Amino acid sequence: MKLGNRVYDVAAIGSHYALDKDHCFPVLLSIKKGADRLALCPHWGKEGHTSLTSAKHTTPKDFNSAKVNRDRDMSVPVEKDDGGQPKGKKQKIK
Repeated sequence: MKLGNRVYDVAAIGSHYALDKDHCFPVLLSIKKGADRLALCPHWGKEGHTSLTSAKHTTPKDFNSAKVNRDRDMSVPVEKDDGGQPKGKKQKIK
């Protein structure tokens, strides 16, 4: 899953933290603060996705976002082209 400037292996993260495969990883991995993270939820309003304390939005007690971002098995930076843009991203024409 791509989020911001990183690509996350949600299967590896889910396995490491014993999360269901349908956990809301965009909310878990977001750097947004508080309820702002909910803006990234693709299933907002559905069962398990109604608040930060909903089942699919809870953060595991031992969750460590710094570890996830350091561990190459869980995430890697997005590759950039020679112009410094993320690969595959279209450049704006001025």
